[in-house]
Amino acid sequence: MYWGVNGHGFKYGKKVIMDPQEQSPILAVIDSGTTLMILPSKVYDGLLNEIASNFKDDHSVNMICTKNPEFNEIDVCYFNNTKCEKLYNKIEPIKFVFDKSVFEIKSPGFLKDDMNFIEESGKKVPACVIDLRSGKDQDHPDERRFLIGNTFLKNFYSVYDYDW
Repeated sequence: MYWGVNGHGFKYGKKVIMDPQEQSPILAVIDSGTTLMILPSKVYDGLLNEIASNFKDDHSVNMICTKNPEFNEIDVCYFNNTKCEKLYNKIEPIKFVFDKSVFEIKSPGFLKDDMNFIEESGKKVPACVIDLRSGKDQDHPDERRFLIGNTFLKNFYSVYDYDW
């Protein structure tokens, strides 16, 4: 049992990654017990490709993505040696379309400051983590869904209506 709504679309800035006119809705599970937001793999990959393309000519920013060898998918992406506030005006908002409502989250709502340990030097440097992950649905379309955790929920007031 969980709270769910229909995920109809997804945008990064002006780029439509999941078009509600062309694609069927995907279940969006609302879960305050989940820390992150987990996106369907095609949506996640599209988002990361768009973010990366924005920085391809900006050599002051070092975007790193790790790969999960078990699933052969992109796992965690972060900006090394960078505090998030440096990126807020360089990263576009993301927009979700749930049922007929659009929810926009600006970059401070889905970027998180962390520290990255550099083995060669034994030092920690700042890292700005993209607080989103990919669902493990690439080979399992029946498991395709948005999992909307606290990264999303902290940006909005939520009301759970048992009668509707």
